[in-house]
Amino acid sequence: MKLLPFEDSGSHPQSVTQPWDRQPGESENAFAAFDAYRLMGSDRSLTKLGGRLGKTRQMIEDWSWRHSWTMRTLAWDQHEAWQLNQLLLSGTAKMREPDLAIARTFEGPTSLRLSAMGLDSFASNNDSAGTCTEGVATASTPERPLLLHYQAS
Repeated sequence: MKLLPFEDSGSHPQSVTQPWDRQPGESENAFAAFDAYRLMGSDRSLTKLGGRLGKTRQMIEDWSWRHSWTMRTLAWDQHEAWQLNQLLLSGTAKMREPDLAIARTFEGPTSLRLSAMGLDSFASNNDSAGTCTEGVATASTPERPLLLHYQAS
């Protein structure tokens, strides 16, 4: 799927006419009708729009065909979905920041303790999974109170 101009830069440059903007040759009334149609969302219907605006179905269909409303509303829907996705990604990243900070706090001391314990102590035992688990538990013991405090808050 080809990206629209607003998806490349994350902005809406004023010099670029977007499909949901008023198009060349589109009357004020036709654009106002399109804008109302665009904002109807998943409930879009030319018949409903005509009733709301007091316009004949034939006039609404003519404007829709002449000014490519189907393509323009699809572009709008994609734009809205893209913007929502950007907000969700941004929010998810912000939510993870405290967890990453805690992980970074544990990473250094735990790695040092595991290194000090030596990999040979893990390899010499037949129960390597259990030994490894015990080693990680032992190495991270000083961080447990901080972790428990973080989980409680």
